[in-house]
Amino acid sequence: MPGRISYLIAVIILFFSSLFLNTNIRRLETSWVQAPNEQMARWHPKLFSTLTFGNTQTAIDWLWIKSMVDPAIFHVPKGVHPPLYYSLDLTTDLDPAFFDAYINGANLLAIIRDDVVGAHALLKKAERFMETELSNYPEKFRKIYWRQEWAIPFTLAYVELFELDDLPEAAKAFQKAAQIPGSPPYLASLSSRLSTPGGQYDVGLRLINIMLSQANEKNDVRIEKELAKKRESLFLSQYLNQLTEAFYSFVKQTNRSVTKNASEVEIKRHWKNFLKEKSIPAKDPWGGDIYMDEGGKVNSTTPRVKVFGLG
Repeated sequence: MPGRISYLIAVIILFFSSLFLNTNIRRLETSWVQAPNEQMARWHPKLFSTLTFGNTQTAIDWLWIKSMVDPAIFHVPKGVHPPLYYSLDLTTDLDPAFFDAYINGANLLAIIRDDVVGAHALLKKAERFMETELSNYPEKFRKIYWRQEWAIPFTLAYVELFELDDLPEAAKAFQKAAQIPGSPPYLASLSSRLSTPGGQYDVGLRLINIMLSQANEKNDVRIEKELAKKRESLFLSQYLNQLTEAFYSFVKQTNRSVTKNASEVEIKRHWKNFLKEKSIPAKDPWGGDIYMDEGGKVNSTTPRVKVFGLG
C-alpha cells in the first residue's frame, strides 16, 4: 500500500508540474501570431527506460498525461510530426498494449493537429501488435482493456478512407473490424455502401456521429468541437451532392442533355428550369446562394471545408 501511495503521489506531482511548466511557458510567448516551431527528437525506448531508473511505468503515465494536456491545437505542415506524435510513439513503444494511447492519440493527431501520417503510423503499429502480440496477454486483460479491439481497424479505416482517400485499404480495414467479436453489426455492410458517393456521405456522417459520441463520453471538448464543424461541412456537401445528382436526373428525364462542351448559357438555362420545376429554393439551408460551378457540380457560397476527402 505505501508503494502504491508513493506511485500515485509521483503521478500527481508530474501532472501538476507539467501544467505549471506549460502555463508559465505560454506566459512567456509573444503576441506573434505565427505558430511556434515545434521540434522533438525521437527517443530510443530502451535508453528512455534506462533513464527512468526503474520507474518506467510512472514515466509512461507522465508521457500520457503530458499528451492529454498538450495545449497546442494548430495544424502542422504536411510531412511534419508535432511533438505529440513522438510522445505517443514512445508511449506505445514502452507499453505496446496501451489501447487508449492508440485510439485517442490517433484522433488527436488526425483531427486536432492534422498529422494524418502520424495517426496512420500509430494505428498501423496497433494493428501489428494485435496480430503478433495481443494473444499472448491474459484473457482477462484483453476483456478489460481491449474489449473494443475492433476500434483499431475501424479508426484506421476512417483515416484510410477520409484522410488518405484510399478506398481499397479502407475496405480491408472495415472488413477486419467486422470480423472481430463484439464489433457493431453494420460494419459488415460498409464496403458495399462505399461504392457510391451517396453511400460515402452516409458512412462519413455515421463515423462522425460515432466519434462525437465517444468524444462526448470522454468529455474531450477540443475533439468534439472540431468534429462538430466537420459534420456541418459534410452535411452541406451531402446536400449539394444530392442536388447535383437530382439535376442530372432531371435533364435526363426531360430528354435534355448537358455535355462537357455545353455553353455556360445553356447550363444556366437548364439549371434555372430545374430550380423552377422542382420548386427548389435558390439558397441552401445555411443561407448561402447555390449555383452550378464550372465543373458541372452544384456549389454554394456558404463557407465549408473539404471533409474526409468529400466535398
